[in-house]
Amino acid sequence: MRPSALLLVLCALCALAGRPHASFEVSIEPAAPVVEYGGSIRLTCKTTCPDSNTVGDLETSIRKHNVQFGPGQTSVELSNVTEWHSRVLCFYKCASVRKTVSVELVAYRAPEQPQLELEQWLEEGKSHNVTCSVPSVAPVRNLTVTLGQGAETLHTQTFEHDTRPSPQQVLVTHKITAQRWHHGQNITCRAQLNLEPHKLHMSSTAVPVPLSVYDFPADPELEPEIHLEVNETANVTCTIRSFFPEVHFALSLDGRPLPASVSEDGHRAVAELTVPRQGASKLLCTGHVGPKERKAQATVHVHSFPAPQLDVNMTSVSAGEEVVVQCELPTGHSPQLRLRLQPGAGHPLTHWSPSPLRWVRTAREEDDGLELTCEAVLPGTGKAPKASKSVRLAVAYGPRMDEAGCPPRQSWTEGQEAALRCSARGNPPPRVECARQGRPFPVGEPQPAARSHAGTYRCWATNRLGDVERVVEVLVECECCRSPVGCSRAGCAGAGCPKIPRPPRAAGCTADPGRAGRRGPRRGQLRHLLPQEEDPAVQAAGEAAAAGDAAHGRAPAGGEGSRFQRVGAGGPALAERSRRRGRCPLCGDRVTFGRGSGARQGHPAGLAFPQPPRARLEANTTDGRCRRGRGRGRQRRVMAGRWRRPASGPRWGTGPAPAPGVTSRPGAAMPRRGCAALPLTAMLLALFGRTAPGAAGSSFTVAVAGPSAVPYGEDALINCSTTCPPAAADGGLETSLAKGHQRQGPGWLAVQLHNITEPHVQLLCYFTCFGQRKTAALALAAYRFPDPRLAVLEPNASLHESVAVECSAAPSQPPGLQLWLRSSRGVQESGTEGRVRLELMAREEDDGLEFVCEAELAVGNQTLRKSSAPATLSISYGPRMDEAGCPPRQSWTEGQEAVLCCSARGNPPPRVECARQGRPFPVGEPQPAARSHAGTYRCWATNRLGDVERVVEVLVEYHDPPVLLAVLLTLAALAAVGLAGASYGIYYRKKKIRQYKLQEKQRQLEMQPMAGRSPEVKAAAPNGLAPAAQP
Repeated sequence: MRPSALLLVLCALCALAGRPHASFEVSIEPAAPVVEYGGSIRLTCKTTCPDSNTVGDLETSIRKHNVQFGPGQTSVELSNVTEWHSRVLCFYKCASVRKTVSVELVAYRAPEQPQLELEQWLEEGKSHNVTCSVPSVAPVRNLTVTLGQGAETLHTQTFEHDTRPSPQQVLVTHKITAQRWHHGQNITCRAQLNLEPHKLHMSSTAVPVPLSVYDFPADPELEPEIHLEVNETANVTCTIRSFFPEVHFALSLDGRPLPASVSEDGHRAVAELTVPRQGASKLLCTGHVGPKERKAQATVHVHSFPAPQLDVNMTSVSAGEEVVVQCELPTGHSPQLRLRLQPGAGHPLTHWSPSPLRWVRTAREEDDGLELTCEAVLPGTGKAPKASKSVRLAVAYGPRMDEAGCPPRQSWTEGQEAALRCSARGNPPPRVECARQGRPFPVGEPQPAARSHAGTYRCWATNRLGDVERVVEVLVECECCRSPVGCSRAGCAGAGCPKIPRPPRAAGCTADPGRAGRRGPRRGQLRHLLPQEEDPAVQAAGEAAAAGDAAHGRAPAGGEGSRFQRVGAGGPALAERSRRRGRCPLCGDRVTFGRGSGARQGHPAGLAFPQPPRARLEANTTDGRCRRGRGRGRQRRVMAGRWRRPASGPRWGTGPAPAPGVTSRPGAAMPRRGCAALPLTAMLLALFGRTAPGAAGSSFTVAVAGPSAVPYGEDALINCSTTCPPAAADGGLETSLAKGHQRQGPGWLAVQLHNITEPHVQLLCYFTCFGQRKTAALALAAYRFPDPRLAVLEPNASLHESVAVECSAAPSQPPGLQLWLRSSRGVQESGTEGRVRLELMAREEDDGLEFVCEAELAVGNQTLRKSSAPATLSISYGPRMDEAGCPPRQSWTEGQEAVLCCSARGNPPPRVECARQGRPFPVGEPQPAARSHAGTYRCWATNRLGDVERVVEVLVEYHDPPVLLAVLLTLAALAAVGLAGASYGIYYRKKKIRQYKLQEKQRQLEMQPMAGRSPEVKAAAPNGLAPAAQP
């Protein structure tokens, strides 16, 4: 053997002998150890080395004890593990080969109970934070925190990117938008520590926190002005229309709580009010929903409203005597009360006036039986008037007979019942008697009429105050010819008397005496009487009104005739006649009287006109003459002249003494007081104003800022400022209102005004700078804007009934409240103040019509708007079926879903039923259409107001498939299956052929190497040598 071959054999044997000792494994159990912080764990280091003398150990920085050695393993217990992350090494040496493995020992801390943090109350529609806090947990990367709401998961958060091994506090925050259906649901938080792959799962859950959701969008509603009488008990209602989940009411009067009862739906609280004294009190309604509080305030006005007392000096008087009626209120009544005198029926006798009210009247015949009542009312409160006990007047007067009670001509018919009608009025009631030819005849007693009753009767009425007589003519129509009695009976030819002419007037046929000698006025004959004297009371009232108008700088009230004031004889008649003729009432000159304040061109003496601006004075009325004047091409005018002060007349500012019959306007001459003080003031300012330090004080300004209008009874903050140097500025605020807290600084002043109730007040802000005082004014108004009220008098009406809708509001301050009554169709009615009323006839299309009352108030430069709650009108009417809701012809398709469509409208909503051949058929329910559904259906709609019927024809379309087409489709399907089978058979045969050829080729390739080695073996065989093995 060659040495090289021997060496190779030895190496191979050594390799085969050493291979079992070098291939060993080392491992640690558990492979991924975890231990609770501060706890103990046992680790085992194992090896697969077959050598029993192999040496190994386990190395760690943690204290070891209870070490145990065994064949192929070493066990160590690690106690009090306080390192959050450490490495453990395990090594063994086998056949001079050392192997080492290492693992990481992880200490964990189980999660403590999480804490949930969220607000106690959540407002609906707003976002709120939900926070879950996990106090201490390790390792954080294995932690999962899940937030839940009820059965729903809100948010899940993991921390796989947090590699910190030490314990950490974890905060998880999520935003939720509160909704009403969230109320009462529990918010949960779950912290889970997953230590994989050891399948160690630890979790902790927080105490569930229920959600409390609230909604309180609007303030309570309370009548702003409540008017009561002393010791009157009334209910006040505080309404809160929208809230969630529940509201708590609290009502108080001047700080004193009021017991209140809450309605079943929880939207209204009702409390009883009883106030024992007059005055104004503050009513407060407070609503609490969750943490939110809203308030509404009202003013309770308590009035002393006693019934008035009526006193009449005489209840029984004679006609022409004077009756004095006194109406008054007891002492201690509210000063706002007003009285008026009301007859039993008809218009009031007086206007509303304060107490006491005195009425004087001369008794007349028509006043007999007049019933007088005194009424008291509290304006602007809506309270019903109170009335006194009524007093009936008895007026005594003599008998009166007229055509109504005693007709002068009466016609009777022969043979029929008739009575002589004649009555008289008077007090005491008169006695009426009648006679014919000196013989008494019963009055008012029916009896058969005869021809002998025709004639003239004398009737007279008598009482203790006198008597009166009247002539009555009675005509009796004949039974035969219906001719007046006295016509010749000889002319009667029989019943009916067809051709008998009317006989001439005779002793028995008397003409109507009422028409004899009666002549009316000729056409166009008129009288024009001018009053020579005027009622002194009317004259005094007119002069007082003219003086008031002139004092305020406005024209006399009234129409065209009111431009003239009666100042002399002739009065309004003379002035009106002169105005129509275009002549001066005194001198007859033609003048022009215009319309409007800018067109008044002048007045002569005795007629007072407002002085027009830029008037050219061309007349002097002191001498009572009128003069003509020209005005730059304009029409002629007559102007009132300027008064000239007589030598002995009054002094400055008082004007001349008016002439008899002439009324002058007060204040026609301008006063000239104070003119002498102006030079002295200017001299003092010139001497001392410039020497003061800061001579610019004369150029300083003062400004005031604040609201121009505030609600009635509210507060306002007024700011005053100046440009004067702070050291020299001294100012304040002058007002009649109550001042509150006041703050002042350099160059400014702020004052809080409380309880502003005056409709209009002027605020004056002033500052004094180096002896000079300047002011700035601010107009402030307190307004009342009452809530509009909507009332549908018949909200549930029947068809063709009258329906009234009213939009009203209490009086506003300032006046001018604009009201609109709107419906879903647009503006229906509008008006100012008081009430707007709409009347309509109920129709079907009005059902569901919605109304709303809107109010608008202009306050200063701003416009305030309010709206009432909407009201819906419901109109009841019978069922209606038309083609839109119940088509008379409906087409279905066989096999498809179909619905029998038939509906009706009506109020109440009608019930619709259909039937086919007497069998009910469901309406509005989808079902597959079949040929059996085709046919005629009867449908009817019913409600409590009636029923209506309609016929519906249903057509079902269907298609029969052709037999030939079905056969062709079957043959085509069979041909396709056969073709597919043949194709698969050809494919399978070719596949088998390819596999067979491939196997044959592989067999040939395997046989070729064996055929090549055969000759060499045969050649070496004789030498006895085998071929060398290939390395």
